Amino acid sequence: MARIPWSLSKAMLILSFGVSIAGAQTITGVVTAGGLPDVGATVTATAGTTSYSTSTTATGAFTLPVSIGVYTIDVEPSGAGALVYAGARIESRHVVTTLNVGTIALQLGYTLTGSVFYQGGLPVPNADTDVLDSVTGAKLFTPGDNTSLTGVYSVVVPAGTYRIVADPATGNYLSMESGVISVSAQSTSVIVPPIILPPGFRLTATIKDATT
Repeated sequence: MARIPWSLSKAMLILSFGVSIAGAQTITGVVTAGGLPDVGATVTATAGTTSYSTSTTATGAFTLPVSIGVYTIDVEPSGAGALVYAGARIESRHVVTTLNVGTIALQLGYTLTGSVFYQGGLPVPNADTDVLDSVTGAKLFTPGDNTSLTGVYSVVVPAGTYRIVADPATGNYLSMESGVISVSAQSTSVIVPPIILPPGFRLTATIKDATT
């Protein structure tokens, strides 16, 4: 029987080991809503510009193959059932083999609705509205938070205190934020006062270090 040269067999072993390692990273967990499995919730892991997505099974479990990296993990509720739940976000998880994030318990959600206008009264379409925790400054996961053609946005958040930051998609206008918005278990929905974006000036510059 012909022998495989040592150099070739070594290369095959390294290649096989590399493929095995490359496919060995997964993120696993369980998503619940109201103590029950949230079937069909969307789980997305993002590292830089790379994203991976999957849906939860009948038990609320998910297994998401990824590559090595540091990930933000977002969970979008399935929307099934009579109650509304807010999305969830887990920041900065380093994945090198298998990462089990455990049970992600979605919280009851309450709707924040508001409008974004340019100074002068015209609505701001497609503005990005971010919801920030007023205490920690952490950004919540709020899918579908861009404004409509009439400048209206609507997001679902858990109970807490927040600030809304509106960032125009185009034009020389400043990003602005709302005051502190309080959302409690007694809230069914909260109307946020309009956010007005004043005109600004675009600055460009080149930054150099001491040697170059």
